[in-house]
Amino acid sequence: MSEASQSIPPQPVVVGATGGSGTRAVRELLARAGVYMGSRVNPPGDALDFLPFHQAVINWTLQHTRSVDYRLADLPDWLRREGLALLRRCLGRYLDGAPQRPGLWGWKVPTTLYLLPYIAAVVPDFRLVHVVRDGRDIAFSRNQRQTFTYHGDLFGRWQEQPLHAPAIRLWSRVNVEAMTWARRELPGRYLLVRFEDLCGDPTSQGGRILSFVGSDADPAAATEHIRQVQSIGRWRRQPGKIVGRLCDEGRAGLEAFGYLDGDEEP
Repeated sequence: MSEASQSIPPQPVVVGATGGSGTRAVRELLARAGVYMGSRVNPPGDALDFLPFHQAVINWTLQHTRSVDYRLADLPDWLRREGLALLRRCLGRYLDGAPQRPGLWGWKVPTTLYLLPYIAAVVPDFRLVHVVRDGRDIAFSRNQRQTFTYHGDLFGRWQEQPLHAPAIRLWSRVNVEAMTWARRELPGRYLLVRFEDLCGDPTSQGGRILSFVGSDADPAAATEHIRQVQSIGRWRRQPGKIVGRLCDEGRAGLEAFGYLDGDEEP
């Protein structure tokens, strides 16, 4: 590990969500505002250096905890030890890729929500931007990678077909438990962002995000790329019987994030 990565710069901002929630737009906003968000990323902006850690650890962790609101002490010694060591190596490679010691910095990998206790152990002062999107839209998204990969380990059973119900079931559990953990463990360092709000008022919501990370960039300039997404509300075009089941399966999350307020149910 190089000298650049031996000392971790303070207060990184980490962006997490369930799949299809709009983290790409948030990552781009932060990068436009001068926050270092990685030099080795894939097209959606995920920091590639962290992917080996996520791929090696998430399934084992879910099999032992059946939750994303857990303590590292809940894990077997081997998993905790190997997971933390791998995270430190991935973080070292990530920082080695920075052109210089970054000021405002962070990374985006949506599945961070499954690994918050690990990150807190290695980077205790990290800040979390948690992006959430209406779970009924998520249920009809083509991006169901997390459903395929993690539903069975989280719930102890394989997801049934079609994937609409498993997708919102996963969405609800992961987002509610991640929020519960973050509100308890990250006082003053947790920001919840609804994707619909960001698209509806980019300047105001973008300003919220920039203020949270300590950037004085112009929110209007940093959010020029954000437009109203046509697929928002796609669940409204689906059969009422299917949507009714989704409201039942995802009720905890839909209520927790303000998506069920009387008029929102079919």
